[in-house]
Amino acid sequence: MRLSLLLLALLPAANVVFADAKADADAGDFLYFFHNVAVADNRFTFEPQVRLAKEAGLGKFIFNSSRFPLVADPKPADWAATDDLLGFFENMGPGVTVAPRISLMTNVGDAGLTQDSAIVYKKGPSRILSWTDPAVQEAAVKAIHSVVTHCEASPFADHIWGYQFSGRETGEWIPDGYRVHGPDYSDTNRRAFQRWLKARYTTDETLQAAWGDATVMLDNAEVPVDKDERFPVIPPKPGRIIKAFYDLPAEQNWVDYSEFVSDENAGNLLRLAAEVKSASAGKKAAITFYGYVFELPGSICGHLKTGMLLRNSEVDFFAAPISYAPYAQRLSSGPGAAMGAVDSFPLHGKIWVNEDDLHTHVKLKDATVPKWYWDSSKPDFKIPANAAETTGILSRNLAFSAFHQGATWWMDLYGGGWFTDPKIWNLWSGDFGKKMRAVRSERTRYSPSVAVIVDEESRLYEKFTWTFKEMYPPLRNACNASGATVGFYYLDDYLDGLVPPTAATVFVNAWRLDPEREQTLKKRLHERGGVVVWQYAPGFLNAGSDGIFFLTGIHTRHDDGMTGSHGTGPLDKITFGGTVRLDPRIIIDDPDTTPLSLYNQDGTVSGAVKTVDGITHVLIADHGWNAGLVHQLLRLTQVPLVTDTPSVTFANAKELFVYATQDGPVTITAPAGTRFTNGDTSCTVTVQRNANHLLSLEPAAAP
Repeated sequence: MRLSLLLLALLPAANVVFADAKADADAGDFLYFFHNVAVADNRFTFEPQVRLAKEAGLGKFIFNSSRFPLVADPKPADWAATDDLLGFFENMGPGVTVAPRISLMTNVGDAGLTQDSAIVYKKGPSRILSWTDPAVQEAAVKAIHSVVTHCEASPFADHIWGYQFSGRETGEWIPDGYRVHGPDYSDTNRRAFQRWLKARYTTDETLQAAWGDATVMLDNAEVPVDKDERFPVIPPKPGRIIKAFYDLPAEQNWVDYSEFVSDENAGNLLRLAAEVKSASAGKKAAITFYGYVFELPGSICGHLKTGMLLRNSEVDFFAAPISYAPYAQRLSSGPGAAMGAVDSFPLHGKIWVNEDDLHTHVKLKDATVPKWYWDSSKPDFKIPANAAETTGILSRNLAFSAFHQGATWWMDLYGGGWFTDPKIWNLWSGDFGKKMRAVRSERTRYSPSVAVIVDEESRLYEKFTWTFKEMYPPLRNACNASGATVGFYYLDDYLDGLVPPTAATVFVNAWRLDPEREQTLKKRLHERGGVVVWQYAPGFLNAGSDGIFFLTGIHTRHDDGMTGSHGTGPLDKITFGGTVRLDPRIIIDDPDTTPLSLYNQDGTVSGAVKTVDGITHVLIADHGWNAGLVHQLLRLTQVPLVTDTPSVTFANAKELFVYATQDGPVTITAPAGTRFTNGDTSCTVTVQRNANHLLSLEPAAAP
């Protein structure tokens, strides 16, 4: 069949102001500085960095106030460290505001809690308290109350802009030890799971029908036991068949347990955020780590209820480090992607904060590296060679936050003096920083040409863990560096009509949609039209005989073969794909499609394109995507590209930013409806990787 393609114009940036976010009155003030003084005895590196930050024009700081044990009463014994740091910032003079980080310790003995409240792994008990214990939750709320009320009574209270609360593994609300040990089998967690099941199913009969088990009851349901050697999350043995999804209904207990873990985690964050608001009389922002939908493997990762938090007023700022998957992607010439669906946050009046803990080219001579600092153990770990390489990376990251209407904090992770070179701060105080502040201050909704849509609910059905690393980070990284302007959103926001119109929509993981969501998705697709790109198995778990065909119009079959693909026809010379034997492996079996890629194992079709009812559907059933693949897919389907080679690009109505991921000539095209201020609509420049180009735009002349 001859391929029918749609010629689509890139929609210009819409001047739609998004909802106000708390503590964001000065939107141009989107860079903060965090010196992690509590984690290493490198206090001597603290003062010079803070002073350089203030001289560069920064007004917002975060500091690790202390590690606070859970408390049985709101009276910790020693406030010296917190008061000392508050006093230091108070002495910095006008214009300085701070947000203390409250790091909650959760070990047996805190607040008088015993081993009965501790996590129990499959291999045996731990000394870490379980956050599903109501006593732990109550003690944590009291600890937050204690810190906030103390700080609010201090002379510096009017200069505190928010409070960050951190806990669990690495302080980032990651369920403790799950990537190594799997679930928590403690009595306290089992009882909490049973309470959750009673709220979900209400009767034994309903539970039995859902689980396909006539013997299970609400009062005896157990936390599921892993029988498939999925933990620790490590590369699978060669030749092992990887089951992508839980077998339903036999493994509905795993789906339910996965949702329970995220529900409990998000519920605790809401309780702590509510206490921040209550103890500060509603004046201060609540800040937390959460939303690592592209980063944490496994259905029990606990970070799959961001949509619930976005639709609640308690949490204002969501933070995460810039992605580590793989580590090299955050370094020079990488895409510098985020862990969450960042563009959904401003749709709800929330701020996504990229934690930029780049180990710069600077390290003070006498700064000690703590034993816990793990970056140097990564095979692709590299420190920038000089100030130019550092500022190239940081400029990409600043532009990301500015154009995506978020925020960022530069973080000296172990107090090594990473930001003591004034050249770094010139990036913010100079012309580039002024331009980025102007971009951020416009507070207009980011309107990309490509929308990447990720579904939290579908992730609850994923049995595989290691193959997650081949599915989510590669696609996100590839889209971010494809040469198009790209936004990242949650599926619920797409279904609710909140995502702005785009020329192309990429669905990361729409494997499981209930009938209502499935019908709404079909409706949205026909309303918007354009190009739709699907990864792997959209609709595979939906009710009905062929969910993939219902969504895409493409006929498929499946087996348990090897992944790994090469392009064919218009994608000739493109190579990509997974590295495992996967069940199901989706094979495209439709003579009315144009094949785009073939599996290396047997030459069956792994990617194809078909136009159905005026919509161009591209199904790439293999995973392990790369920027070259996405760039060529967009070019093939005539989705407007900013650059003719893979690059990182952001744009609004006035500015266009291009970050080079490779050396050589590149043609840059102004977004539709705009032109460069010299009147041209395109230009060709020779770039070096890690260099950025910022070009001013103006409205194009009417035809």
